[in-house]
Amino acid sequence: MLYSRCLAIAADLYDRADWRTASAQTREAVRRESWNGAWFADQSKRVNGLLQRTDFYSETCQYHAFFFGITSREESAGLWQRLCDDWGPMRSSRHAGSAVDETVSCRGDNGERKQAADAVTVPAALLYGLMLRFLLLREAGERERLLVELRHVFGPMARASGTLWEHIEPQASLNHGFTSCVCALLARPPAIGL
Repeated sequence: MLYSRCLAIAADLYDRADWRTASAQTREAVRRESWNGAWFADQSKRVNGLLQRTDFYSETCQYHAFFFGITSREESAGLWQRLCDDWGPMRSSRHAGSAVDETVSCRGDNGERKQAADAVTVPAALLYGLMLRFLLLREAGERERLLVELRHVFGPMARASGTLWEHIEPQASLNHGFTSCVCALLARPPAIGL
């Protein structure tokens, strides 16, 4: 995903049609190999010389697909809506009382019911999965949702220590410089494109 986006940016910088073509081919290969109709798989493995998609689907991988242009909100409207409604930093409050709060059964973009094994099994960490989510929400003009989620994540940190942390829970760095990019999310209007 990252490679495809880097090729596209380099193609624009150096006006290289061959790199633009390679970027598009990479994007299509990622979609073909990773998309199961509901989620993007994090990886494939070679088994007896053949590439096979694994059953490993992380929330962060879904954000990568949007952020790096593998898909768009229009192309994968169902996935985008599931990510907005069912995932993110407030997922446990949305699924309180469910047997497994980190895994959500879902329907694919074609409406077909997906099995639990097809659902995302690894929620995003603050760095950098949720930070990608926040950038995507800002880009999508989802300002109210973004503000609610930023308050939910960073409010308790600021109240508890006056700093922003590396993780949502008070472990590791409790004064982490990278999380200060939340200030840019609040201060800058959405960018044109990613």
